[in-house]
Amino acid sequence: PFYELSISLHTTNLQFCQYPNCARKNILMPYPNTDGKWFNGAYDQQTQELWENLQVPNISESPAALQAEQAMVVDDSSSSAAATESSSWLLSQSRPLTQFYGAGNHGSCKLLRQRLGINYRCSESGKLANRFSRQIKYQHGYRKSTFCPCPGGDSPSAKRHFDALHAGCIPVILSHDFVWPFTSEFDNSKSRLLAAADDDSEQATKRMLRTTRDNDGTTSMISPTILSASDFALRLNASEFEGRKYDYQCQEVRNHPSNSSSSSSETPPPSPPKDLQSYLETISSSEIERLRTGALQASDLYSYYKRRSDLPENPLREGILPDGGAAHQLVGMLSERAKGNLWPACQKEQQQQQAESNPS
Repeated sequence: PFYELSISLHTTNLQFCQYPNCARKNILMPYPNTDGKWFNGAYDQQTQELWENLQVPNISESPAALQAEQAMVVDDSSSSAAATESSSWLLSQSRPLTQFYGAGNHGSCKLLRQRLGINYRCSESGKLANRFSRQIKYQHGYRKSTFCPCPGGDSPSAKRHFDALHAGCIPVILSHDFVWPFTSEFDNSKSRLLAAADDDSEQATKRMLRTTRDNDGTTSMISPTILSASDFALRLNASEFEGRKYDYQCQEVRNHPSNSSSSSSETPPPSPPKDLQSYLETISSSEIERLRTGALQASDLYSYYKRRSDLPENPLREGILPDGGAAHQLVGMLSERAKGNLWPACQKEQQQQQAESNPS
């Protein structure tokens, strides 16, 4: 049987797929990121130096930081050196911005992107980031933000979903159609489900990379790791955040029906439109810590290269093949399929469908 390898998949394809077991034999991978600066500490160092040179307020002084983030013990002087060898720095990085958003107004959810952009620009996070917009790029802003909004665009999946995790920023998925690779959203095999909140990340990574010796003496990968997306990312109903809290002058919109004097006394006025900033401010410190711990594991799993200081900026050009969690996952999944472990379920499914469509 043939297998399809892709980096984007719609939930619609899974929900209405005529052959779900056959679909499961395909492979869904994270967006490739082979920029060595994401994994050798270069962007981490750039961000630290940029923040210091621009004299951007630290977390204890920043009006854009979450109170829940400020309540956690964070060392503003945390060194980025640790980031070159592991992703444990994600847990201690100072986060003076609640969110960082820079998506354009395009794709099938143009209205959502437009409203997210306006509401973000008028939030404390947007005001602070825009003061230094020429110097702060998204790879820097992600590293200083607690949350990173990820709406759908030309397709439900986007590189920013994975870059956010690599920067230690908790993704906020605003697309019902996006599917996380290596998770129960795509593979709901309960026996392999790992809950990041209940599992030490280092041990989980070692388990993921552990090999087993077959009867013939050859060494092969164990079954790939399956994560739970709710352990490292938020998923919100996009339609609830299409409301407009501010106008283009950052004045609160006053013409919402809830502010109208003509509302009937018998009919309660509709709730004001939600804005993402207000929602994020309700999230507790413990929940942020839980998601960030899960993000650490997810980042390791979605990385095409291991974090190390000697990784060149363009490893592929230097002939260095991917050695990160994503590469190991791919090897494991190909090994699993090479043995034909997933084919019987697909074959049985096809036979059942044929029997139902051609009753004797």
